[in-house]
Amino acid sequence: MNVKYWFRSTENVLPKNIDYSYSISEQSSSDNAGQMFLVGNFWGNDQANAQKLCSQAVKKIKNHYYRNFDDDHLKSLKRAFELSNQELLDQQDEASYSLISVVSAVIYGDSLFVALVGNAYAYHVRGAELKTLVEPVTGLMLMYRAGVFTEQEYQEAQNWPGSAHRIRSFLLMPELLIETTNQALQVGDYILLGSAVAGSVGDEISRILGSYPPKIAVSELLDLSVSRSRRDEATLLLIKIED
Repeated sequence: MNVKYWFRSTENVLPKNIDYSYSISEQSSSDNAGQMFLVGNFWGNDQANAQKLCSQAVKKIKNHYYRNFDDDHLKSLKRAFELSNQELLDQQDEASYSLISVVSAVIYGDSLFVALVGNAYAYHVRGAELKTLVEPVTGLMLMYRAGVFTEQEYQEAQNWPGSAHRIRSFLLMPELLIETTNQALQVGDYILLGSAVAGSVGDEISRILGSYPPKIAVSELLDLSVSRSRRDEATLLLIKIED
């Protein structure tokens, strides 16, 4: 299998912030660790410092993953997030408040391994079938997993006012909540990694990918996500599995 990818970000992020937004590793045919893709985004009371920390987070996660890889992709991803988070905590300026999100995907052979911390998304698309691989973990989601809500009650609770459903774990917090999953891949599959705004276009991803070539599709998805979310910063990374 071959992997192709297309990256798009809003104009006010590119080209100035491109190094802070994503990273893609190279892969040798003998590398059991696979090829890694990362998308990060940031927010803080000091945007320049948050931007710097996001850049460091993406680089640290990638470096720790490959340096400490032990033949277990998901375990190695989680460990890379944890080590990177601790290093960032140790160097963070106490006067600054930053929230860093990173979603990472590793492709090895016909398998995909995904890890997420913070406010970002990963989707898998096969034909007209869309699957949300990882999404931000909220307070309501944690209660649903604990059996406090039925699935129907959980879905209804998404519309509650207030902040309970918006609680998330970000990098630069002592205790990380790392979402991980894996997925078998086939030729023709797409993987879409995105910052927070990617969650606003889930209902259109399959249609757009089926209607446009990948290079145009990722731009269409970016424009739609910005329009729907009313945010002026967005980052999307589209990956396609080819023969």
